[in-house]
Amino acid sequence: MERNNSNPHKSSENTPESRENRTNTSTEHANYTPRTHGVDVFFQLRDENRLYDALADLQCKLCTEVGYNGRSDHPHHVGDISPSWTPDDDEHHVGFYSSSTGIGHLNKNRDFVGYDDQRLRLFEDINDGKGATTAAKCTLTLEPRGPHLVNKQKDSFGYPKAVDGHRYAGTYIKAQISYAQDLDEVLDWISEYFQHLDDELGTSLMTHWDPIAETLYFSGLERYVRHNLGSMGRIIHTERNTSRLIHTGNEGEEGTIEEDIRHGDHSLFSVSSTEFEHLGYTIGPRRDGKLAVKKDKIKTYRAKNANRHSEANYRHHPKTETKAVKGKLHASAWGEVIDRLDSILLHHLDMAAIGEEDLVADDYFRPIDKNGEPENDETFESREYHAPTGRIVSLRKAWEGEDARRKLEGFILHSNTESYKDILNILMFDPEHQGTSVTYKYLQEKTGLSYSSVQRNVTKLTDARILHKINDGCIFVRWASQAAFERVREWLRNFFDPKRVLNDIKKRAESKVAARAGEDDESEEIEEEPEEEVDENNDDESEEIEEEPEEEVDENNDDFIDISSNDMLEDDVRAGLEEVFEEARKRMEAGEWDDFGTVQL
Repeated sequence: MERNNSNPHKSSENTPESRENRTNTSTEHANYTPRTHGVDVFFQLRDENRLYDALADLQCKLCTEVGYNGRSDHPHHVGDISPSWTPDDDEHHVGFYSSSTGIGHLNKNRDFVGYDDQRLRLFEDINDGKGATTAAKCTLTLEPRGPHLVNKQKDSFGYPKAVDGHRYAGTYIKAQISYAQDLDEVLDWISEYFQHLDDELGTSLMTHWDPIAETLYFSGLERYVRHNLGSMGRIIHTERNTSRLIHTGNEGEEGTIEEDIRHGDHSLFSVSSTEFEHLGYTIGPRRDGKLAVKKDKIKTYRAKNANRHSEANYRHHPKTETKAVKGKLHASAWGEVIDRLDSILLHHLDMAAIGEEDLVADDYFRPIDKNGEPENDETFESREYHAPTGRIVSLRKAWEGEDARRKLEGFILHSNTESYKDILNILMFDPEHQGTSVTYKYLQEKTGLSYSSVQRNVTKLTDARILHKINDGCIFVRWASQAAFERVREWLRNFFDPKRVLNDIKKRAESKVAARAGEDDESEEIEEEPEEEVDENNDDESEEIEEEPEEEVDENNDDFIDISSNDMLEDDVRAGLEEVFEEARKRMEAGEWDDFGTVQL
C-alpha cells in the first residue's frame, strides 16, 4: 500500500495561553488608512423615469443626425469634460451609447416593445472606441423602472424593493466606480455627467436629479493598501496561511517567514472564502441574522506592465486588497463593510510585518508625501481596527457550531448512500493504515466503490472541510484538521461500533465487487457508479450539500491577469516556482519548517 507518513491525527502543540488560542479580539491602530478602490452603486431617481426618457430621446436624435446607432466601440461624442474624479486637469471625451436590455412594455396591440439602456463613460479616443485609461472610473448605465415593465415573454418584470419595502417607479442608475471615498462623492461624480450634458447640449437633465435614499445600494466594495515589492512575498505567505487555515483547519503557527516567492511579472494571489467570520474578524452587517456579505476576498497583485516602470514609480509596486465579493447592501451598511474589510486587510499586513516604511503612495493612497513625511490629508489619519488573536480557536468553535453539526448529519445520518459513512469509518477505525494518509486506491479496495466514486465522494467531503487531499505524486487523503477529526470521531462512535462497522463495510465491498464481476466477467474495467447524493428530505435540519457556482472572471479586464492556474504561467516563471517549492519541500522534510510554512526555532 502506498503511504504518506504525515500524521492526520497529531494534535496542535499550541497551549491555551499561546497567541493562536487566545480568543479575545484586540483593538489595534495603524498610522494610515486603506483607500477605497472599486465599488458598484445602484439607485433610482424620484422622477417617474423622466431622466431615462430624456436620454432615450437624445439617443434617437443623435442617431438620426449622424446616421448610425451609438455603440460601445463607436459611441456618440457629446463633448469633453475634465471630471473631478481624475487627478489631473486633462479633458476626456464623453461617449454616449445604448444596448438592448431584454425588458420593455406592451403597446395597445399587446406587442412587446423593448427598451435600450443608456450609457455614459469617458473615452480616450472616441473614434476608435478606446476607453479612458484613468485609474479612477465612473461608468453609468440607465434603465427605466416601473410596474409597466415586462420581459420578452410578456411576463411582469420584477425588480428589487427598496430598503423600506416599497418598489419605486423611476430612472434606475447603475454606476461602476473606482476610488470614490464614500457614497456622497459617488453621487456627486454621477451628477457631473448630467450637468455636463446640460451645459454642452442645452438639455435639462439636472431638473430630474432626485436620488431616492431608500434605493441606494452598493456591492463589490474594495479597500487597498499599496506597499513595496520587497514585502510582496511576506504578504503572499500570510494569505497562503489563511487559505490553509480556512480550507484545511491546519493548526500550525500563524506567523510568516522571511521568504520572497516570485510569482512572475503579472502577479496575483488571492483567497476567497465565506469563513472569514469564523476566524474572528469584524462581523459586518447582518440581514435576518445572517451575514449580508456572503464572501470576502483578500488578494495581492501587480499591474501587467509593472516591470516597465522604475522602483520610483508606484506602478512598479503591488497592492493588497480586500473585497466584499457577494451581497448587495443598502447605503446604511457602508461603514460596517469598510470596518470588516479593513480588519481583514490591516491584520494580514500586520502579520506580514508590513509597516509604514513599506508603504508606497500613489495618486489616491497617500499615507506619505514625496519627501517621506506624513501626508496632511484627513482621509489618511490613524485607523483603529479589530484584530483577532485566536483565529484557530475561532475556527474550532465554528466546527463545534450548528452549521458543522448539520454538515455531519447530512453525510452520516441522512445520506441515501453508505459511501460517505464507509469512507469516514475506514479513515477513522481501520487499523491497517495506522493513522496515516491513504490513497484513493486504498479506499477503493476497502469500500468496493469505483475509483471515480471514491474521487467524487472525497471531493465533497473535502469541500465540507472534513477531509483534505494532498498531491504528493498521487492523491493522499487525510483529516482536514484536528478539530474535524475529533468532531467526526465523536459522531461515528455515537452511531457505529468500530469492529462491527468494519465488518459490514467489508461485506458490502465484496458484494459490490462481485456484482460488477457478474455484470461483465471479461471486463476488468470498473464502470463509474451513478452520482451519489445526500437525501435532504429526511431531516429539515440536514444541510443541503451542493456545489457552489464558479466565481465569474471578467475577461475584459486588461489591467491585471490571474496566474493562479499553471496554464497562465510562462515556462521560466513556472520553473522558478517549481524550484522554490522544491526547496520548501526539502526544508519541511528536514524539519526546518512545519507543515504550515513556519520556521522551526
